[in-house]
Amino acid sequence: MFGSPGITGTMVVKDRTTGALVESAAATEISGGLYSASFSTLSYAVYVVNLVDSSGDINWQDSVYVDAADTTYPASELQYHPDPPTIADTILTRNVSNVEAFTDEHTLATAILSLLEWSISGSTLTIKRSNGSTTHITKTLTSAVSTGDIITGIN
Repeated sequence: MFGSPGITGTMVVKDRTTGALVESAAATEISGGLYSASFSTLSYAVYVVNLVDSSGDINWQDSVYVDAADTTYPASELQYHPDPPTIADTILTRNVSNVEAFTDEHTLATAILSLLEWSISGSTLTIKRSNGSTTHITKTLTSAVSTGDIITGIN
């Protein structure tokens, strides 16, 4: 699992469907933000795995496919095999409300929000969060006075 380098923490494995805790184990940094942990109760399935730092903050979250029958590695170790349909489904069904509160201005989340709820008042474009009332970001609009109210730019 990849995370920020230098984390002291725990890998927490949850059931992908229910979110219930399955198992947790101390995370060991292998090198440069690549972490590993050993587990004893995991079986052939897809799980959500979090790298949780010592303050309890989630540093990284991923969906992983665990193949307990993999003979290349001991079955007790969590092995990562990308499960493309699961990854695609997770990305395509994730709600922008999960990330909108902490995303920066120039992100895909802002682009998505700008398609959903926005308003213009004077020269200000206001993009709302998914609740329809909280302002996500404001931008200044410019127009060509000689051509009327045509918007020619956003700053």
